[in-house]
Amino acid sequence: MKWRSIPLATRVALACIVLSAPGVFAALSAHAAADVLTVVNDSVPEESLSADAVQEIFLGRKTRWSDGQKIVPATLKQGRTHEDFLKGYIRKTPHQFRDYWRRLVFTGRGTAPDVFDSPEDLAEFVKKTPGAIGYLPASLYQYQLKSLAIE
Repeated sequence: MKWRSIPLATRVALACIVLSAPGVFAALSAHAAADVLTVVNDSVPEESLSADAVQEIFLGRKTRWSDGQKIVPATLKQGRTHEDFLKGYIRKTPHQFRDYWRRLVFTGRGTAPDVFDSPEDLAEFVKKTPGAIGYLPASLYQYQLKSLAIE
């Protein structure tokens, strides 16, 4: 079938769908990220971070808080919260994120974040570790940890 044989209205509708797709995916990512809270140890001076700063931290590019304290990122091993966080803030799939860190570690250019099997274990680590940052499902957040506003 030739493109010109498709009615103009249909072609315009298809073009609109294709051109609006990035906005739809961005909205879906923002919604997914809204179900996840970023939490930090009480020693962390920041009250908020930009989404770009969160990405820089979890990709190992930003390693110090504003007071000079070392940033200690913590992630979940798998699950919906992990996937939503990676998609919403890091802009990577779990596979891409894992491969990214494997390359950095293998080449000696970074140390991978601490990984936890459960949100409870991650929360306990963040609570006890100065400079730690992690993420939890919003539904499980109990105000036990300092949460950061993401701008």
